Amino acid sequence: MTSNTKDNETTQLRTLQDALLVLDDVTSLTPTQKRDGASAIRAIGRILNHPLDSIPADLTLLRYRLAENHYVKAGLSRKRWQNIRASLVSTLRMLRNKGYRVNYYLPLSPAWKQCCDCLETKRLRNGLSSFTHYCNDHDINPIDVNDETVGDFIRYLKTHTLRSKPRRVHRDTCRLWNMAAERYAAWPDQRLTVPSYKQPKKTLDWASFPVSFRDEVERHLDWLGGKDLLADHQPPSICKPNTLGLRKKQIHLMASAAVQGGVDIEQITSLEALVEQDVVKAAVGWYFEKNQRQTTVYQRDLVVAIYSIARHWVRVGDDHLVWFKELISRLNPKQGGLTDKNRAALRQFDEPAQVRRLLQLPEQLVIKADKLSSPKRRAVAVQIALAIELLLMAPMRINNLVSLELGKQVILPHKKGGPATITLCEHEVKNEFAQEYPLPEETSALLHRYLSEHRPHLLRQADSPWLFPGEKDDHKQTRTMAQQISQTLSRELGLTLTPHQFRHLAAKLQLDAHPGSYETVRRLLGHKSLKTTTHFYTGLESRQAVAQFDQLLTRIRNG
Repeated sequence: MTSNTKDNETTQLRTLQDALLVLDDVTSLTPTQKRDGASAIRAIGRILNHPLDSIPADLTLLRYRLAENHYVKAGLSRKRWQNIRASLVSTLRMLRNKGYRVNYYLPLSPAWKQCCDCLETKRLRNGLSSFTHYCNDHDINPIDVNDETVGDFIRYLKTHTLRSKPRRVHRDTCRLWNMAAERYAAWPDQRLTVPSYKQPKKTLDWASFPVSFRDEVERHLDWLGGKDLLADHQPPSICKPNTLGLRKKQIHLMASAAVQGGVDIEQITSLEALVEQDVVKAAVGWYFEKNQRQTTVYQRDLVVAIYSIARHWVRVGDDHLVWFKELISRLNPKQGGLTDKNRAALRQFDEPAQVRRLLQLPEQLVIKADKLSSPKRRAVAVQIALAIELLLMAPMRINNLVSLELGKQVILPHKKGGPATITLCEHEVKNEFAQEYPLPEETSALLHRYLSEHRPHLLRQADSPWLFPGEKDDHKQTRTMAQQISQTLSRELGLTLTPHQFRHLAAKLQLDAHPGSYETVRRLLGHKSLKTTTHFYTGLESRQAVAQFDQLLTRIRNG
């Protein structure tokens, strides 16, 4: 071994900045290797948006964070992203082969080595590795570890490392430490306090409310659902099961908020008691303080639900209704239209290339599915591809998507392989506005292929009518489908998008191409009123309008 290699063995490369600085000093590397290695290191810094001296030169620590950063978000092609990662791995391995210690952590002290050597399971070794190395690097002995040490460790993770989900790391570290203390005599005896980050419940136990109140709520829900045909007066409209579930939740939330706002729970004996001004004020005041004295759409909608109960069920006087209307007007948040979360989701599609990637995704998913060995896994992959394709071409709500029935909402042509149609009747959609979506040729072809080749592998019963059959005799669960779609979009394209936001995307794409075409958007999304469409989507086309105005000025400037 040369003297140069012996010197390298004493040099520890903890960060990518360290690796970049020594790269030029390694005489055995070719200029091309040095150039590619330096380029990859700098590219990783730009992709992670962190200075190089805070990024560990440790592939184990880097692996999780690199997996969270999609090449599309970094503005890279798939091939370029693969080359960067391969070049980084190759560079760090070459430096290790030249005698440098490429490791973010210092070697363990004898005390910590004795503790870690006793850990027999991979879960304990991996789960406690970061914490034990942190203590070792900061000269903290095993017997001196306490809750304050763990708190310092979590703060260190937030400011000096790329570790994500520090709360989970906090809980897991404390649990695994206590587990090791119980199993191994060589591990320190002291126990750590496992933290709880759970938010306090917004609702009190339903059973804790007076029986008379709970019974009246059930009668009210039956009345709303049209089950009480002998009632003295009928509801303004018959509500669907989902709406009834929402109404019960709203009543529960308002009653709980009123109690937490100072009202005695025994006072809430009926819905008439719930709509009293003092009770409503207590509930609204509690929510107002909880939200840092800010009004929200959620808070307003709760009061609107209670107003509806006061007007149509309790039938309070006109003065009481006027008070409710004034309160609702004061609770109306200043922001109109889409929420910040939805606007952020749509900004992902300001670039046409990103829209093209999304439109091409179903076909790419099918190509990947063909390479899977398991028939059921192939079927699930194609099912998700079809669901995304339908949300793009027929932007319906997720509840309508999962409950599509063959021969009822999914109308197949008499001619084999012909275009299919999706029809939603008035009573099947939220706004009672019938929808019909003729599917394009490519979408119909994917539908026919799914039905003939893949859906049979997902059936529990041969005569199941559902387009997306579930594990039981019913259709696939809404939550399961939504999670699979969102996870697929994140994994394949680095997108943060929910199934419902496909509807907002449809409006954006239409308005970008044809600014002001709100009537088309209204019909596409099935809104009853044009006012609803303009309220949500006015301003979406402002980017395109500004671009057209800039082009106008450019033409005038250039004569």
